[in-house]
Amino acid sequence: MPGTAWSVTVPLLQSLTAVAHGGTGTVSTQGDSTTTLYEGEPVTWSVARPDDAALVGLLVIAAVTGTVTVTYTRTVTV
Repeated sequence: MPGTAWSVTVPLLQSLTAVAHGGTGTVSTQGDSTTTLYEGEPVTWSVARPDDAALVGLLVIAAVTGTVTVTYTRTVTV
């Protein structure tokens, strides 16, 4: 929804995908500037193995117009 932001706070995050629908969004990462997420454009971050660096830091995804969907997976120990 426009004006809504989501900040990554998921423990043991392994992958994340954001897609803008019906408008645009923004993606801000720690150490980088804010970039535009265009309608229908998916942006994905992933970690191949648990030993790789985890997805951390400041990662904020926001809807500017329309909606941005966020899907993610995290590590689960069974």
